Amino acid sequence: MDDKLNLGFIHSNSIVINSVVLTYSDNDDLFKRVNEEFNKYSLEKQLNITLNVITYTTSNTTNFEKEYGATIDQLLYKRSKKFDVFFYDVVYTKRYSNYLLDLYSWFPREHIELYSKGVALKTCTSNGKWIGLMGKNVFVPYWNLYILLENQEVENSFSINSLLNGNAIYLKYWYYPHGDAYKKSVLVGKNEGVSGSTIGGYNIGINKYIDYKHKLAAIEVLKYFTSKEFQKNFTIAEKYFTGISSLYDDEEVCSAIACDLAKQFQPIARPLLTEDYDDYSKEFRGYIFKFLYGNETASKVLSDIVDMTKVYEIVLNTDTTKIGYIFFIISCGLTILMPLSLLFLLHPRAVRTFRFLSTDFWVITIIGCILPLGSILAGSIDLRSKFNNTLPSNVIAGSKAHLQELTLRERLMFYHNSKVIIGLKVPSKSKSNSKVSISAMLYIKYKMFTKFLLHKNL
Repeated sequence: MDDKLNLGFIHSNSIVINSVVLTYSDNDDLFKRVNEEFNKYSLEKQLNITLNVITYTTSNTTNFEKEYGATIDQLLYKRSKKFDVFFYDVVYTKRYSNYLLDLYSWFPREHIELYSKGVALKTCTSNGKWIGLMGKNVFVPYWNLYILLENQEVENSFSINSLLNGNAIYLKYWYYPHGDAYKKSVLVGKNEGVSGSTIGGYNIGINKYIDYKHKLAAIEVLKYFTSKEFQKNFTIAEKYFTGISSLYDDEEVCSAIACDLAKQFQPIARPLLTEDYDDYSKEFRGYIFKFLYGNETASKVLSDIVDMTKVYEIVLNTDTTKIGYIFFIISCGLTILMPLSLLFLLHPRAVRTFRFLSTDFWVITIIGCILPLGSILAGSIDLRSKFNNTLPSNVIAGSKAHLQELTLRERLMFYHNSKVIIGLKVPSKSKSNSKVSISAMLYIKYKMFTKFLLHKNL
């Protein structure tokens, strides 16, 4: 990263809480104001806590999109204590859940309950833990409607300037205060009465690796930012939606924002099915931009987007492609050649070359090389109903917790709620059963057999 902006004033004899914010917006003033507000509040209440916010934006960071998630990843993965509090995008809740403090054990119940009836249940919790609270909720995209009182020509080229200048007729964009030029309405969903809106914004979480003293101080910071009083004042002043649903019944709040609109949303949390949301989103937008600003046709772009959701298999049917048939022929050829290579063990001149392994181990090695080739004919079977008596319980369970006992190769073969073919994880149609390909099953049997022989020889 390049330059960084340090915000906050350090007071003597106080605990310094360092916080980091990564934001797509170039507006640093917002975080500067809330930083100053907390330090003022800390002085008034004599908390002896000084907040120091470091802000990274698109203007002071190179390759921001790639570094957005990776920066916090690296800090948390290394158990760094450089930052105590993280403002992070709601899409990373699951991604950071193992590194952030479970707030449920540290906050009063009534404070957690402020968020328990709203969208925070979708964006602040993971695996039963409250790892963050919503500090600034950009919330959802919407349709903007601008009614033209007179006939006007609309330019074909459209950009963010059209939004800011009030020149757009219809627009789908994130919720921002735009004055009276636009009438905001719910983004329509598939069914009538159901919106297609998506949750956006920031959560605030605490680094679980910091010491106890800094944890207590960080809790005070979060209590302030996520309190009902602060959220109310912030919502009125900045005209952003809040994560506290009860505030949408407050008259003062509703005089500043469209509470009726907020109550109509059935927001969708991102990501739902993928953990590499950044890469998926970037690739998806890249295809769209090729159509909007490049020379790609709509049909080609749509085909590429559909490709992203597909799971491909090698089949012998040549109606669509001959690749499967070619692979089948190659696999059959190798399957024949590999056993024939064992004939070298019978040649007098080759015995000395290959004698560092016994003959039975050479046979097992060749079998181990042949088995993966059989994946081209692999199907899927239900482990629980077919192999309950032949596989260890940790394999049958198929859970991540038990996979730690397996080797790297074996862990690649199994994944919770997934169907696996040669170590490639693909979504399973059924979430109730753990499945594995026949070739993977044979590989496990081969591994168990070789371990048995090694133990026997030792």
